[in-house]
Amino acid sequence: MSVSTGINSVHAISLARGVTTAATVYWVAPWAGTLSAVKVVDTANVTANDTNYMTVTATNVGSDGSGSTAMASGNSKATGGLTFAANVATALTNSSTPADLKFSAGDVIKVVAAASGTGTFTNATLQLDVIPGQG
Repeated sequence: MSVSTGINSVHAISLARGVTTAATVYWVAPWAGTLSAVKVVDTANVTANDTNYMTVTATNVGSDGSGSTAMASGNSKATGGLTFAANVATALTNSSTPADLKFSAGDVIKVVAAASGTGTFTNATLQLDVIPGQG
């Protein structure tokens, strides 16, 4: 299979719609590569709050589902969190370890949006920016 060079964007239709517990999206890598960014867009502002907030994590669980490599994460806490503004792409914070961002063909990238307290996404979508052939 040939892949294009540069960054490819992989879209999941919906990460979370009215989520007040947790939502999970999976992407199976068709080729080896490197995660460049994980971006979340919601249709409404997500209120920054240290008790009621959303946390989004991207983990490489490998091809057999047993992996636990943290690739990117972010939350909407008032203290140290990200700003999730309506209709604006918010990039999660990538792992500071370059090897954590690499994946092999067949690896599964699991993205979870989880609520703490009454934190919620209204209608969030997800974008994975990946660089093929860099894994």
